[in-house]
Amino acid sequence: MGSRLLTREMDAIRPQRLCKIPCAQVAFLREMKKRKTARLIMLVGISAVCIASLSTLIFLRPIAALLRPAPTPTGSFAVDPLFRDFYQSLGGLAVLGQPLAPRFEQNAQSCQYTQAVLMCFDPAESDPAWQYRLEPLGTRLGVRDSAPFASPQMGSRDLGGGYVLYDEFAALYESLRGGLYAGRPLTQLRVNQENQRYEQFFENLGFYRRFDDPPGSARLIPYGAYLCGPDCSRDLAEYWGIVQANQIDQPFELSLRQRGWSDLGAPLAQPRLAEDGALEQVYDGAVLYAPHDQLDQLRFRPLVRWLRMAQDNPLVPRSAHEKLVFYEVKDGLGHNVPDFFDAFIASHGGRELAGQPLSEMFERKPGQLFRQCFESYCLDYHLTEAPEQRVRLAPLGLEYAHRSEPTQSLRQAFSAETVLLQVEEASPLLGKGEAQRIRVHVRRQPGARPMYLVDASLTLVMPGKPAQLFNLRPTDQDGATELVLPPIEDLPAMSIIEYQVCLNLPSIQPICQTDSFLYSGN
Repeated sequence: MGSRLLTREMDAIRPQRLCKIPCAQVAFLREMKKRKTARLIMLVGISAVCIASLSTLIFLRPIAALLRPAPTPTGSFAVDPLFRDFYQSLGGLAVLGQPLAPRFEQNAQSCQYTQAVLMCFDPAESDPAWQYRLEPLGTRLGVRDSAPFASPQMGSRDLGGGYVLYDEFAALYESLRGGLYAGRPLTQLRVNQENQRYEQFFENLGFYRRFDDPPGSARLIPYGAYLCGPDCSRDLAEYWGIVQANQIDQPFELSLRQRGWSDLGAPLAQPRLAEDGALEQVYDGAVLYAPHDQLDQLRFRPLVRWLRMAQDNPLVPRSAHEKLVFYEVKDGLGHNVPDFFDAFIASHGGRELAGQPLSEMFERKPGQLFRQCFESYCLDYHLTEAPEQRVRLAPLGLEYAHRSEPTQSLRQAFSAETVLLQVEEASPLLGKGEAQRIRVHVRRQPGARPMYLVDASLTLVMPGKPAQLFNLRPTDQDGATELVLPPIEDLPAMSIIEYQVCLNLPSIQPICQTDSFLYSGN
């Protein structure tokens, strides 16, 4: 089998790219609408209209998945005269960003949001040097390491409590007068793969640098833009990505980034102290461990053996094929490894970290997917992908995490099981020229806790018309928002109007609810 694959690889066959349809979701929507339509048919007896509307809904999910709402414009605001000198002393527009709202009063203080901070003035403070301050938006963001793991080669500035300032952020940190305005550190350096940047969070400020930025290009995380409220918040996809990433500490991420091993995937669960005293963490493709005080000494646990995969494959003699590398296991016998797998192993710590091969390469999906397993991980070869994306680690980490500790906190914090989305229309029957009001509630499970600042999109489908996309205002403190649709006209009497609300949260499967109402035409 390996020789046949290698021959095809040498011939450089490029298969056509396939369009993958979310069949399970379409089937779900089809079933939901089938039940809804049956009820409405009994009321109005217009099956032809229902069928036409249902055929449109089949295409609704792809449209809602591809179209994302743009940030709501916040207008242009000037720095209030009360804050003008303070704003300029901290770097002004270049550092703090533009003001997002006018000055307002809270807790007997005057405050104003900029993209990066919330500036406040306390007239009751007797010492003028302390009248101006930055509010702890980082604390409101809820990002905090559960333990300050000492990441390697991160920086030389000790911030106390086990935290170290990343060297790339030192100049900007000092220009903002250090801890006076940044506040206490909340995290070590973090690696945000989703936004392709390094981040470190403090009580009042956050710092970041993009992976592709030149050294010395540190900027402030837009705390203010995230948290200024439903009428001015923006970049909420970034915000919820940070909230989700905060579910899991990242003691190994900097070491992985420095080695170029981002293809191991993302951490799936919190790190834990193993029985041998090492710090251990499950990733998508491997289980990592290292001495807790030497986190740059990374190694892999024998994940494939732990999962009892590929245990009984007999050893074979060396193959003469020029594209195969022989890994001897015992007495001149072993397994033949394709050169593309051998190259991956060499760039990821070599044979010592991969462990012994446990099988020859075998076919998982005919003509598409091939796999070979080693003690620490399995490697997949995706023949139909672009050349640079063909070799990948098999995603065995999730299976191991579920088997070993099914109750531990996994990476995906947002799903249909953890987020309760409720939608309802104000009027189940709408007359000609009337506007419909759609109410949305978003709550976190367990406990039905309201989720603040969740934005969503609504896709509206009417018979014989193209689908329309609307952006909802982010949810308020009660987890609620609503949208008033434009008045509806020029539709046949007793038409079914269908709509779907989808949350813009970083979830593996979209979190959506579908419903409909009736247009009387009168």
